[in-house]
Amino acid sequence: MATEPTVDVLLDRFSQEAMSVFYPFLIVSVVDRNGSASREQIAGEISKLTRGAFSCEPASHNRQVSRLEKTFRLIEPVNNEKNRTLVQYRLTAKGKRLYAESLEQVVHPLRNVLKSLD
Repeated sequence: MATEPTVDVLLDRFSQEAMSVFYPFLIVSVVDRNGSASREQIAGEISKLTRGAFSCEPASHNRQVSRLEKTFRLIEPVNNEKNRTLVQYRLTAKGKRLYAESLEQVVHPLRNVLKSLD
């Protein structure tokens, strides 16, 4: 008979799943908030905003930024720097729309649920 996962195992799984959803949203949020930001600025701001709860290894962070740029086209480079760490990103029109709709349809209702838990 299979044993039930422990609370620690479930919490780790929950944290990983939350990170996969929230981290890209936080990247877009930081870029929107700042108008533009480099990969390093984005990572630093996310760490600061979440008090370190949402941080990831530089390679994983860079993959996330690249996915948002190349796969989903939510962000785009502002300048043509050859050094990736110096490239500043801004939201595309699609990124602005997705961010605004995410706030309206997901974040604001979630905020109401969280307030009710206080």
